[in-house]
This record gives sequence, C-alpha cells and structure tokens, in this order.
Amino acid sequence: MKVLFLTKYGFKAASTRYRFLQYFPILSTYGIECESTSLFDDTYLTRKFDTGKAKMGDIVRSFSRRTLAALKAKKYDLLVIHCELFPFIPPTLETFIIRNSKYVYDYDDAIFHGYDHHANPIIRRLFKNKIHKVITNAVAVSAGSKYLAAYARQRNSRVEFIPTAIDLEKYSCSKSNNRNKEKFIVGWVGSPSTAGYLNLVQNSLNDFCSITASKFIAIGSGKIDLQVSGLEIRDWTLETEVEDICQFDAGIMPLIDNHWSRGKCGFKLIQYMACSLPVVASPVGANLDIVEHGQNGYLANSAEEWLQALSSLHDNPDLRRRMGISGRKLVEEKYCLDVTAPRFASLLQSAAGCS
Repeated sequence: MKVLFLTKYGFKAASTRYRFLQYFPILSTYGIECESTSLFDDTYLTRKFDTGKAKMGDIVRSFSRRTLAALKAKKYDLLVIHCELFPFIPPTLETFIIRNSKYVYDYDDAIFHGYDHHANPIIRRLFKNKIHKVITNAVAVSAGSKYLAAYARQRNSRVEFIPTAIDLEKYSCSKSNNRNKEKFIVGWVGSPSTAGYLNLVQNSLNDFCSITASKFIAIGSGKIDLQVSGLEIRDWTLETEVEDICQFDAGIMPLIDNHWSRGKCGFKLIQYMACSLPVVASPVGANLDIVEHGQNGYLANSAEEWLQALSSLHDNPDLRRRMGISGRKLVEEKYCLDVTAPRFASLLQSAAGCS
C-alpha cells in the first residue's frame, strides 16, 4: 500500500514532523509505504519567519511543484492532504486535479476560519465553504483537536481525533541537573507566528520574574519586543529542543480566546508534560482538555491568575514534581506514538480499503 502525504510545509514545520514524518518508520511495519512532498519548502518558511513575507517566486515554484505532485496521485493507493492542496484556490480546481484519487484529510489548525472570518468580504464570499467541501469529499478525516473533529463530523461520517503526539523515548529528561540552579526558569517554545501570544502575559511574566529574580526563556520566537525581566531568546534547533525544554521549571502556553485559537491542538503543553514539567495555560481550546487544573498544571485567565499560578509553582518544588509526574502520565496515556500510531495506521488502511 502506497500513500503520498501532501503536506503544507517541509521538515522545518513542527506539524509536518510530528503529524506525519515521525510516523513513517512505524507505518512501514504495517505495510504502508510512505512518501511526502510539501507545498512550501523550508526555504519559504525560513524567509517567511525572518521577514514576515515570502517572495512571489517562492509561491509560484511552490504551486508548480504541488501541481506536478498532485497530477501523479494515481500512482498511489491513498493521498493524505494536510490542510489544503492550494491556499486561496477554489475547491473545484483541487477536486479536478486529484479526481479519481482517494484521500484522507488531516488538519491541526482551524484553517476554515482563515476563510469564513477573513477581513476581505470577497474572500469570505468565495471561499467560506472551501474546507467544508474538501472535508466532505474526503474518504476520512484525521483531526488534531476535538474542536476540529467536531467541525469535520458535521460534514464527514469518518472522522478520527488523532492528537499531535510525541515519541516518548525522545522526550524524557532528568530534572536532577536543575536542583542547584540559581534561577527558576519559566519557558515557552514556538515560532515567530505564535510568539505574539506572549504579549498577553507580558506584565504577569515581568512582575513574576522581577519579584522572584526568575528567568524567562523563549525558544523559536525570533526577535520579539517583550518587556520581561530576565528574558532570554534562543534559536530553535531540532537537536537541542528537548534539552532546552528540560531546563525549564514550568512551561507556558498563553492564547487569546478567538475562533482561530479554539482550533489549536495544545502541542506545546504536550511537549512540556512529556518532559515532566508543570504548565500554565490559557483556558482556550485544547488547553482545556490537556490541563487538569491543580493536577498537572494551572489554567489562568487574568493577569492575577497568571502571577498566582507561576508564584505557586515557584514556591513549591514538591508541587512541581507532582504535577510533572501527572503530566507525563497523561502524555503516556493519550499523546504518544504508542497510542496514536496504531490508530493512524488503521485509519489509513481503512480509507484505502485495505481492511
């Protein structure tokens, strides 16, 4: 059984690595031969993160490459489309390009809101039902959050909630090396596209770090204008990601409560918990499913709640340890490859008509 994964981004994007590429060796043991090709490559993503925009030449090359890949779809037993074949292209054209090909639709962001809530009324009118139609025509859907799964179930009867998961063997670390640290470390990992959420807790972080002489580390944010005492910005690298997270004493995930954020999958929290860290998060979307308030972390809404949560973790090492153990257990039960890989393999086999 041959499956072609048509991803939105290349290896550098966490969604590509964690939702697809890490599964390939496991899927091969199920007799599933996997290939992947991205719409936008790593050069495009790097330029977008560095400058905030991409060159037209990059976009033209990306669309040309994707068209050529899609036209070869008949060679495969099944396609997996991540988000959409082409952004801002009518679904009728996408359907024509992959006609007579079966596909599983996978998404981990509420990209339909990029159309139905777009600022441009023309875009809203032309594309508000695009993702609706892409989901309807899929033989099955893999959704990264319950919010996304609920949306898909209105349009497709074969929907699986498959959260973005981690490899437990890669996400483990001993906190013993942190016992003699001079400073308590609050940490965040993400990308320039999500770093703006840190502004929501800027004042709370600054007050906390100033009062407790703590440190705040932002990994992968790029250059940000964040007025927080003790701020350290680190570049993200695949080689150091887990090691960097293991230096945290607590991980955070602030979000604004809007349509887009409600579709997010809470993957940062899963990464922190896999490293046995307590977390503090906004009570939005998947965060509400992952964080058991008072058990593996805290849900904080107001500035006062954020400051109180961080202070509580700072002052109680035993609480941090207990929450860290609880978070790791949750990941082992729900958010690791041991749990999700068999389900993903079964979905693909069923969609291709192999079982």
